Amino acid sequence: VVEVEQDIFVFDAGLKYASDKLLGVDYVIPSFDYIKENIKNIKGLFITHGHEKNMGAVCDIVSEVPTLKVYATKFTANLLKKEYQSWQERNSKNKKQENKILLKDNLIDNEIWKNILGYENYMVSNFGRVKTLYQNQEIILRTSVNPHSKRIQVTLNKDGTSKTFQLSRIVAFSFVDGYDKEHNTVNHKDGNINNNNADNLEWVSQAENNLHAYRVLNRPVVDKKRFIFDKIIYKDKYEFKSIAALSRFIGISETQVRRYLETPEKYNIKLINNCND
Repeated sequence: VVEVEQDIFVFDAGLKYASDKLLGVDYVIPSFDYIKENIKNIKGLFITHGHEKNMGAVCDIVSEVPTLKVYATKFTANLLKKEYQSWQERNSKNKKQENKILLKDNLIDNEIWKNILGYENYMVSNFGRVKTLYQNQEIILRTSVNPHSKRIQVTLNKDGTSKTFQLSRIVAFSFVDGYDKEHNTVNHKDGNINNNNADNLEWVSQAENNLHAYRVLNRPVVDKKRFIFDKIIYKDKYEFKSIAALSRFIGISETQVRRYLETPEKYNIKLINNCND
C-alpha cells in the first residue's frame, strides 16, 4: 500500500502458501478491512504479475468491495478474467446457503467437541465436524476440497484474517496423541483421506506414511520415467519448464506431480511436447 497525501494505491493482492511453521494450513489471504475502511481514497488495485502470490486474493477482495477498480496489463487482465470466471463457478456451486446447518438439527450420538487451539470461537468434534456460534445458534461449518491435494479443508477466521486448514490435522491435534517433531504427518488408517474421524487418524513420520501407502494400501510405485515435454501448461494459463517448478507452485511433491502426469487431463494439465524434463 502506498499513500500519497489523501490518495491510496494498493499493489497486488495475493495468497500465500503456508510455510512449515503453519502445519495444516494450505494458504493464507490478507485481511480486507483496510480497503473497506478507506475505499473512498483508494485510486485502484494494481496487479503487477499474473502469479497467485500477486493476484490470488483479487476475487475475494472484489466480492467484498465491488467498487474497487483493478488495473493490470492485458495479459494479466486476461488471467484475472479467467480466474474470476472459475471463482464464480465454484462459488455458485458452493455458495453459502441462507439456511445455516444448525447443530441442533444434526446431532450425532457419542460426538465429542473440543476447542480448536488458537481459534477458541470454533470447536471440532471426534467425527471431523467444526462448529461455531452464529446469531446465538451453533452452526456446522461447511468444508471444501483442496483442488491440489484433494483433502478436505475448512476456513477459520481470527482478527479479520482467514486461514484454511486441513481438517484431518485439526482433528488429530485435538484428539490424537503421538505428535512430535518427527511424527508430524497425519495418516488415514483406512486410506480414505475423506474419513477424518479421530479413530481413523494417527501421527506418523513422513517415511511411515509413505510405507503405509505402498504396503498397506497397495499404492503402485511410481518410477521416475521421463515425461517428454517442452513446457507444462496448468489450468490453461500457467507455464512451467520442469516438474519441480510445477511441484513448488501447487505445493505438492514431485512424486505426486508425476502421478498427476499419468492422467494430466484429470488435473487440468497439458504437456507440450519435444523436450525431456
